[in-house]
Amino acid sequence: MENKKVDKKKSKFGLVILIIFLIILLFGGGYFIYKKIYIEDSSNNENNNNDNNNSGNNSENDYSIKIYKTDTNDFCFKYDENNCKDLVFIIKTETNNSKVLYQTKKYILYDDNGLKLYNSNNNEIIKINLENTYDTYEFMTHDDEIIGIIYGNNNENESYYDLTTKTKKFENKYQNLDILDENYLSGYNINIVNNQKALYLLNIKDEKEEIKLNVKNNPYMRFFLYKYNDKYFYVAGGDDCDDSYEYIYDNNKKLIYHNEDFVTSTSTYNSFNEDKIYIYKNNNKNIEVYDMLGNLIKTSNTYDNVMKVMNNYVVYVNNDYLTITNINNESETKQIVKWDESYSYDTWLFSGYYTREKLDMNGYYDNNPGFYISIYFQDKDSKGNYGIRYYFSNIDEITSSPITIPQGGRCKPVLYLYPTITTNIKVSFEHPEYLTTTYPKYYNSWVVKANPNGDLYDKNNKYYYALYWDEIRYHEVNFKEGFYVTKENAINFLEEKLSIIGLNDREKNEFIMYWLPILENNKQSLVYFELTEERESTNKLIIEPKPDSLLRVSIHIKKVNERVNIKEQKLNTFERNGFVAVEWGGMTY
Repeated sequence: MENKKVDKKKSKFGLVILIIFLIILLFGGGYFIYKKIYIEDSSNNENNNNDNNNSGNNSENDYSIKIYKTDTNDFCFKYDENNCKDLVFIIKTETNNSKVLYQTKKYILYDDNGLKLYNSNNNEIIKINLENTYDTYEFMTHDDEIIGIIYGNNNENESYYDLTTKTKKFENKYQNLDILDENYLSGYNINIVNNQKALYLLNIKDEKEEIKLNVKNNPYMRFFLYKYNDKYFYVAGGDDCDDSYEYIYDNNKKLIYHNEDFVTSTSTYNSFNEDKIYIYKNNNKNIEVYDMLGNLIKTSNTYDNVMKVMNNYVVYVNNDYLTITNINNESETKQIVKWDESYSYDTWLFSGYYTREKLDMNGYYDNNPGFYISIYFQDKDSKGNYGIRYYFSNIDEITSSPITIPQGGRCKPVLYLYPTITTNIKVSFEHPEYLTTTYPKYYNSWVVKANPNGDLYDKNNKYYYALYWDEIRYHEVNFKEGFYVTKENAINFLEEKLSIIGLNDREKNEFIMYWLPILENNKQSLVYFELTEERESTNKLIIEPKPDSLLRVSIHIKKVNERVNIKEQKLNTFERNGFVAVEWGGMTY
């Protein structure tokens, strides 16, 4: 009996212990789950949110670069609810002070214990054998794959890094390098003193100079490449808002055309696609047609005032009519419109032969492949339209439609910014719809960090010496006042008038190097300077913070064939005080 009592007590005691253990297990497990789910996960979420809002604040041993996306699908690297909103991907890094140097929508170049290249498509990281001692970088791609990097320091020579061989090439030999394709670069050196440029076609694989040109009075000339049946054509051309080429070399680098006086111009890009080269001769009255081997096929009849050649069709004025003729079958001729001296043919804005590919490339999705001819009127009674565009795929069926955007174009406005201290500056336009080409790319505005010496840096710390754009033409002048300028006095004229207006030495040099070739090419010109108040009335610059001093200069140049007596334009001198902004550009007639 006594043993049974003892066993009963032991059983009760064991049951109590079991209950206590279950209670501890229940409460302890519950607390563990609560802590895990509600406390730690909440803490993690908070940390993640903090990371999203403060990229660069990496936890210990968990370093990274966080890549965000803007509304325009560009990449950016610091969370900002007004711009960088959506986290796209994360690059794991070795250090907590990694720095992005250059980026595109596919590739990121960054410094992380050495330079590295990140491919966002496959998350591949490639080590780059370059030091992080350079200010500027530019990717060279082929078939959307990066094959090299152009790099350099501000105001110094540039070099090329070959990603295939992981070697440096053309180190510090050229002031500027341009990417042509996977095989070639264009390089140049400019002698400011005598205004002469040495232009080079550079073979990347062999690291050698294929062609060298010494060019006077055209510092903006560069090489272009065209391909025909996997063979190259090497073309050197100017930069005066025209498709004008002074040198054409065949596949063996034999010079087949050279316009020494920079008077005539060759065909546009479309003519190379069309397996022929057209060269304007005798002051735009005859056209020579070459095949892609450089052989002369045909010399056309004489035309009055050739406007353009488009895939065997020549547009010209004949018996007071704008006329189009097939060069290969000159009986195939059509009068388009009665011509007037107040009309102007637009060579810049949607005139020429357009394939479906080119239409898509330029965003003209609703237009049909074929030939387009655009003319503009200076009369005021155009019922709100600026001109007429003619279209045909068959010369016997020409249709027309009104043009409701102004004529192009104003060339190369550049904007210099000189704040008194390093300042973040935003630049935009009252009429951004007038802009065509922009550099850096313009999305609603430019935002740059500007130094007092004029150096500009974008959000990726890429350097620019100025902001650049082209505009469609919307403001012409009547040349009732201005200046008569000859080829012989062009340099002295520009130096004198630009000093009066108030450009500094660097601005004058760059202005003269761009516009002098045009004045010399014209031989005789009328010149008018459109200054700040007049420029502001047509497309106002919006600069924040507002400059203390703003100068805008646009030169208007009209070629004439004889001396013209013109009322001299009065020029006021610009005073540079405080934060200074200076723009120059111009247009030709």
